[in-house]
Amino acid sequence: MENFLENLFESSQNLSVTGELLFWAVLTVLCIIVEAITAGLIAIWFVLGALAAFVSVFFGVPFVYQLVIFAGTATVTILLVRPTAKSCLGIHETATNVDSLIGMKGVVLETVNNLRETGRVKVNGLTWTARSVDGTEIAEDRIIEVQRVEGVTLFVFEAAEND
Repeated sequence: MENFLENLFESSQNLSVTGELLFWAVLTVLCIIVEAITAGLIAIWFVLGALAAFVSVFFGVPFVYQLVIFAGTATVTILLVRPTAKSCLGIHETATNVDSLIGMKGVVLETVNNLRETGRVKVNGLTWTARSVDGTEIAEDRIIEVQRVEGVTLFVFEAAEND
């Protein structure tokens, strides 16, 4: 590992300023293209890291330290700025497939009884096997709410609307 670092440091001394600037400029443009394609605040942080490293070239920072600046800037911005930027821009992860059922309400088609391993519910137009979250029996035609999904089984509880 020590030889690797020494070789990396020595080879970085041989890079010209023009080569370093070109490297960081190309990396910046590539990251901008990736960000434009994904549009999910994925590569923008690497753009910022590449720009920081690009600027460091003008201060005569050796290439090996430019790499550290790149990695450090990208890491810090991902950890500190990304969560705030996502909330300000209204970017939220959308539940897909069965995850979208959590919190939805439905109707019991067959009494939900964990002991007898019975229970069917209709949620979002589809019929599912159901089990009670707390083990209580839920009668037919009662309104339920989905708490979690395990495989093809919905774990449900009786909704407050039944009272």
